[in-house]
Amino acid sequence: MSIESITAVDPISVGSIGADRMSFSGTSFESWIGEQLTTLNSSAQRVDEIVVSSTTDSLDNLHQMVYEMEKIAKSFELAVLVRDKALEAYQEVLRMQV
Repeated sequence: MSIESITAVDPISVGSIGADRMSFSGTSFESWIGEQLTTLNSSAQRVDEIVVSSTTDSLDNLHQMVYEMEKIAKSFELAVLVRDKALEAYQEVLRMQV
């Protein structure tokens, strides 16, 4: 029984992997996070309109109002978690010794 040798794997350029992941389909992280915050803001305004319509008795579906309120609450919770992780990473970079 013969055992064949393992062939070497071609090395992957780390720079090419990092460049693809940081581009977010051609947009920068700054513009992507700005778009997400704009979407979050418009969702919050939509929930405000739904709540106002519920107080004026023009709301037909109470379930929709509760659903939208929970959805925006989870969205804000996620935004706060992302902000906390970004702040934690920034503080970690500041603690690095040069």
